[in-house]
Amino acid sequence: MEFVARPIRRFYDLRAEIIQTMAQYGNLRAQTTEHPNGSVTVNVPPLTGTELAVLDEARRAIRGLAARMRSFAYGETIAHWLLSFRYNPHKASDGLFGYSNLFDTYGGEKAAKKEMIEEALRLPKHLL
Repeated sequence: MEFVARPIRRFYDLRAEIIQTMAQYGNLRAQTTEHPNGSVTVNVPPLTGTELAVLDEARRAIRGLAARMRSFAYGETIAHWLLSFRYNPHKASDGLFGYSNLFDTYGGEKAAKKEMIEEALRLPKHLL
């Protein structure tokens, strides 16, 4: 029984860590803005060196969470199958990877990745 219970517990711990990390870094100022026509502009005033360092730290943290979720989705077959009735770890990892790539940009694509994460992990809308 523990061979299933332990991975399920790890999933819920990872889910909580994702919520915490995204809340922690959720209000950082972005470097660029994606416009509906597809163009991207650099925000003014430009970010300071400290702001850029924190953005990079956030991007790496979220990408690490994405990798851990991906590892769970492909490595814990039975636990993944049991959780898939409520959650979608594959979709969560895809959303986290995409979100980490767009973390320094405001816009619709970043919002769509965030929504993908919320949906896959069954989080209340706009919790993150």
